[in-house]
Amino acid sequence: MRYQSGRPNRQKISPNFASLLESFEPERKVRVVIVIKTRPVLQTNPKRQDSVTRKATVSSNQKFTQPVLKDIDIILERFGGERLTKQANALGSILVETTPAGVLALAESKKVKAIREDPKMRTSPPL
Repeated sequence: MRYQSGRPNRQKISPNFASLLESFEPERKVRVVIVIKTRPVLQTNPKRQDSVTRKATVSSNQKFTQPVLKDIDIILERFGGERLTKQANALGSILVETTPAGVLALAESKKVKAIREDPKMRTSPPL
């Protein structure tokens, strides 16, 4: 299934990775890191946060991203993909596996901040 859009949002995908995606067979699965848009963290004190504050920030971000993960799962299901991490990490990132068309569809989501190639993808053999 090819993903057709008027104009894919390439600002969320690096030009090199976009070019690589275009070279893949449509059914090939690729692993990507999705950076979810999270709430801005207001830091009034420029000093490093204590561990309690950091844990509270991470927990808050994970709760904030839960509804977004459901939206991402719907896109992944449409393109035969799946989420490989249960919840977002401290930076709001998750690992997913999907087709090149699925990556482009995720890039269209307003809830996705960026999409990065999984560093391990370059070392694994083609699927």
